Amino acid sequence: MARVSVIYEDIVFQGENFPFDLGLDSETDLTAYTCNLNVRLEDSPATALISRTVTTLTADNFSFVINLTPAETGALALGVYIVGVEIANNAIDFNREALIRLEVKQGWVHD
Repeated sequence: MARVSVIYEDIVFQGENFPFDLGLDSETDLTAYTCNLNVRLEDSPATALISRTVTTLTADNFSFVINLTPAETGALALGVYIVGVEIANNAIDFNREALIRLEVKQGWVHD
């Protein structure tokens, strides 16, 4: 199976929402695809801190709604993580993975 990977970096503050996508063709119907999310410490990649299947699609079925929730980012210690998202469809031998180097920083509220 051919695997295509995309790697980029981002920052999120603890307790904030973090949505992202894989940049798939906007005309691809993803109904028959699977999507998995994993979050691991950059320095300890053997242990997944968050590991779940993503099942929510947009109304047109062209994108998975991939999101780290405020509760998830709030539970992560400050540091650098690798977020892996994989979308696959074995029937057509398709597999795409995005690896995001994500830094979790302290959130501050200013009046």
